[in-house]
Amino acid sequence: MEQLGATIPPTGTYGDKYTDQVVLVTGGGNGIGHDTATLFADQGGNVVLVDLDEQRLRKVEASFTSEGKNVPTESPIRHQKSKSGQ
Repeated sequence: MEQLGATIPPTGTYGDKYTDQVVLVTGGGNGIGHDTATLFADQGGNVVLVDLDEQRLRKVEASFTSEGKNVPTESPIRHQKSKSGQ
C-alpha cells in the first residue's frame, strides 16, 4: 500500500547538532515519537524515551543502543510510574 501524506525529506542532518543535549521524547516506542527520537539521536542527542508500553520501549532502546545512539538504559520517569502502581 502506498503511503499517503507528505513525504518531505529532511533538508539535512548533522551528527553533532545536539551533542551534550538531553531530549525527552514521549511516545518514543512507536509512530511519531519513535521517528522524533530517531532524528534527535541521529544528530547526537542524548534521548530519554518515555512510553506507556514498556516492552515496545525496551525494543527501541535496544535498537538505538546497538546502533551506537545515546540512550540512557534506565529512566527515572519509568521508575516513578512503576512506583505509583499505574
